[in-house]
Amino acid sequence: MVQVTTTQTAASGTKGPPGSNLFVLRKLRRGEYDEFGDKELRDSFAVYGNVLRAEMTKDPETGWSRGFGFVSFSCSEEADVAIKHLNGTWVFGKQLKVEKTRSDLEKLS
Repeated sequence: MVQVTTTQTAASGTKGPPGSNLFVLRKLRRGEYDEFGDKELRDSFAVYGNVLRAEMTKDPETGWSRGFGFVSFSCSEEADVAIKHLNGTWVFGKQLKVEKTRSDLEKLS
């Protein structure tokens, strides 16, 4: 079993309102890790609105990114703009998949 943890930096915050929380997947190959972290995630999304939280899931042994994380904005409109502009794009050499979190989709339906 592989253990994963999420890290939270001082610049990170809490979840945003329903519809403003995103799941971000950086498409890595099996067994591939990189050093893309919370700061790079925040910087990539901050141009689209007020980021309340930007957290990448890390391997606890190496500290390297596991390739997925979460971003929360202060409102759903900012999250929608980020999805429109970043889903399918390449950031730091990896393609991104960006979508609303499952919990937000359940709350909105």
